[in-house]
Amino acid sequence: MTEFLLAFAETIVLTALLAFHPVNIGFRERNWSFDLSISMFLFALIGMLTGFLVVHHGYLIGFVIFGIGGLFRFRMETSSAIDTSQMVIAALVGLAVGLDLPVMATVGMAATWIVLAVFGKSQTLALEVKFDEAAAPPDAILRLQEDLAAQGFRPLSVSKAKFKPTAHYVLSSRKRAAQVELVRALSELQARPESGVADWHIDRG
Repeated sequence: MTEFLLAFAETIVLTALLAFHPVNIGFRERNWSFDLSISMFLFALIGMLTGFLVVHHGYLIGFVIFGIGGLFRFRMETSSAIDTSQMVIAALVGLAVGLDLPVMATVGMAATWIVLAVFGKSQTLALEVKFDEAAAPPDAILRLQEDLAAQGFRPLSVSKAKFKPTAHYVLSSRKRAAQVELVRALSELQARPESGVADWHIDRG
């Protein structure tokens, strides 16, 4: 029991480094959701329990538990590839702790924390815009791209739906409240008749 409690405590501490990383906290506070952070603890616990059971009761029961955890993973949707990667890392760190590999778990979490700190400051947003057909959509698409770039939203890709006045943008921004700022920018642009923006929808990339 003592060994299990120590493994549990180590898993919680290491997972907290990722779940409450400044990059994650900043995004969750702006969106009033900590579901991903909570899920990280649950997946880390699944990994830890799997490793612990493998060490103490054999690999067969470990495969069963990890398989059940995998089924839950397919029932869960994350909003980006970064979120999914963090879920996998949390589970692997928990698994390493359960397998009595604390050094590997600590090094893996430290590396993940550093990578997220360096590269996680940029947010990727997917934007779908419907243009007014009377506003010459090809010209409106270019104007919107230039307007967004001027406001700190760097276009990573732009594509137009065939035979429809709809364009898809993938944007990158280092703004602290990128999604909020994008909503504000689009609302202001839509209010200008010359922008040609009829409707829009934002997703986190």
